[in-house]
Amino acid sequence: MTFEHSSSSSASPLTALTPTHLATICSSPGFQILRKFLANSPYEICAQHATCSPSDLSTWLLHRDILHAIITPVVHFYTRASQLASAALCSRKYEELELAFRGDARSAFIWLQCFIHEEEDWCYTRGCPACTTLHSVSTESTIRATLAAALLSSVAPGSESTASDAGPSLPDCSSILPAYKHALHNDAFWGPGHYSTILARAQRLTAGIQDLISQCGVLEGLVSSVPPSATSGLELRRGHTIDVVVPDQDQKSREIKLKKGRMARRQARLRDEQQHMITRIAWQCWFAASMPADQRLALKAASRKGEIVGRRRTLTCP
Repeated sequence: MTFEHSSSSSASPLTALTPTHLATICSSPGFQILRKFLANSPYEICAQHATCSPSDLSTWLLHRDILHAIITPVVHFYTRASQLASAALCSRKYEELELAFRGDARSAFIWLQCFIHEEEDWCYTRGCPACTTLHSVSTESTIRATLAAALLSSVAPGSESTASDAGPSLPDCSSILPAYKHALHNDAFWGPGHYSTILARAQRLTAGIQDLISQCGVLEGLVSSVPPSATSGLELRRGHTIDVVVPDQDQKSREIKLKKGRMARRQARLRDEQQHMITRIAWQCWFAASMPADQRLALKAASRKGEIVGRRRTLTCP
């Protein structure tokens, strides 16, 4: 599998990585374990790079492994965020998962959703190692994703995760930023000035992903919360994730007024979003029921023939 390159350079963007930074990354126990795993995974060399020397191939594989260590953790986190959103919303619809988040976290989730859908093979570093490495400077999106993931790798984990994770972790790969700055500056397609612009966008994406990580921690608590007991008379058939039962006004008036905590406020926002979604679905059902039979049959026939086709959101078409 090969990738089309917008960049005119045939040299790896990681060539400018200093020997000290390269040695630091390669000496990481977590990175060494990852390299052993990737060495047992099959890969294909494209016709363009099939004639490269063994030393060049070894360099391409090393740079591919560094990119894998940078990008893949973000992809795995997005997968987990999608699972939490699906459980919290009791929905598996692709276009509804963003409703579980808000603010910059929602924007970051949508961006990752579109990017990973369009660049899935590259995100998992499938195919030719040389083409995979060169593709990291092929488009603005791949450059932004690489820089943002590198910035995230430098963020120290929280104290809870540090205490619970006994195994080795992947290294800080933010040292690749000067190498990418040098690569873009000397590239005939990009040239000087583009790096600072893309870096600013990558920093905003990094901040959004960090907010997304925080909100996923809240969703984790909601999804793993204890379900209501059988004596309460309440039953959630599709998962005990969010309280969808709205108490009456008398019950609300009997409650003791307490200052809501941070998690309670977030739960209230999630409940309001879910109520809005349920109301929208109810209106859609009412509209479908009130539609004349001939129009309803015509829409169903057009849907079966493929005349009505939904579309996915993309990075260039929101």
